[in-house]
Amino acid sequence: MNTTRHNPLKVKPVTHHSFEVWVEADILPKKCTQGRLDGHPNGRSNHDRKINARFKHQGRTWEVHGDTRIEVVLRAYYAVDIDDPLVTERTNTNKRYCLNLAEPIRKAKEPKYFYVYEIV
Repeated sequence: MNTTRHNPLKVKPVTHHSFEVWVEADILPKKCTQGRLDGHPNGRSNHDRKINARFKHQGRTWEVHGDTRIEVVLRAYYAVDIDDPLVTERTNTNKRYCLNLAEPIRKAKEPKYFYVYEIV
């Protein structure tokens, strides 16, 4: 009997060809519009940095953390009147890039709730 705690066959998330393909494959079929991607309650948890998805955008590959809010993902997805609802920004540490909502769909004084980072 194997008593190892770690799963040696840990499966990485599929890398989708685009943000839209990821939302259509993983978010829309669940018919859930509220809460976090990882299903945990609001607030900090040990699962915040768990990678829930990967997709390509603007020539880079991005990873989506579990504490990203579904409502914010859908807001970006349904922003059809904007050329690109996602903008690239530097992280606070300037070590890598992250994606954020473009100004027209970003709510003033709202926490980010969109935790998507470039894979380096």
